[in-house]
Amino acid sequence: MTVERRDRAQRFPLRLPLEYRITGRSEWETATTQNISDSGILFDAREALKVGALLDLEIRMESDDQQKWPSQVTAMGSVVRLASVPPEDDLRSVAVKFLRSEVVASQAARA
Repeated sequence: MTVERRDRAQRFPLRLPLEYRITGRSEWETATTQNISDSGILFDAREALKVGALLDLEIRMESDDQQKWPSQVTAMGSVVRLASVPPEDDLRSVAVKFLRSEVVASQAARA
C-alpha cells in the first residue's frame, strides 16, 4: 500500500480580523482567523458556506510597528473544508486554499 504524503505549509496560529465575501457579491462578512499559512487560511464563520465556493478575503495585519508589517493581505480562495465549532454550533471552521494573494502595505510602511 502506498501512502501519499503532501508537504504542508507551516501554519501560524494567528487571531486576526478578516472580512470575506462570496466572489461576485457586494456584501462583506466579518470573521476571525484561527491560523494562516502561505497556502491558505482557517477562520470561523457564521455564514453557511459550501465546499468549492470562491471567496474574496481581506485580512488585516496588526502590529505595534507599522513600519515593519503590511496593513492588509487581499486574497481569493476556494473553500476546501468545513467543520462545526463546538460548543457554538452556529460557528463553522472554514478552510480556504489561496488561489492568489497580495500584500497591500500601509502608507507608513511605503514611506
